[in-house]
Amino acid sequence: MKESNERFNRIYSEQSPENIPWNALSLPIAIKELITNKIVEACKAIDIGCGFGNYSRELAKVGFEMTGVDFSNVAIEKAKKLANKDNLSIEFLVADFTQKLNINLSEFNFAFDYGLLHHIFPQDRKMYARNVAKLLNENAFYLSIAFNEEDDYFEGKGKYR
Repeated sequence: MKESNERFNRIYSEQSPENIPWNALSLPIAIKELITNKIVEACKAIDIGCGFGNYSRELAKVGFEMTGVDFSNVAIEKAKKLANKDNLSIEFLVADFTQKLNINLSEFNFAFDYGLLHHIFPQDRKMYARNVAKLLNENAFYLSIAFNEEDDYFEGKGKYR
């Protein structure tokens, strides 16, 4: 995982944000629909694999109490600066969800990852799932948007890449 972390730190430090394919500025449609349909309302939420914290900032602007987590310290530092610039109070932390978490977080009502899970190797997914489960209260919602088997962007098509 260290190799992967270094790769992402390089991407986040060397590429301009608009050239990073997953660095979308607006909320994904799936999250917008959850909010519009009042399935998920403003609550304590965590953005797993937050990158520059774009989704965390958008949700904080509509009343969510946000925490953003990424394993790239470069991304987290930039996320903190962007939140400060927008005058938003968001907790950003460096953590790797494929390892036992050494961060103390209370339970969340909503957790999501957008495009993270398909980057996690099958042997690490059990730990990822355990970590996510530990962070959620019993009535929480979890959303993961991943695994488009037809998308060849991530080194080929199929379930594992």
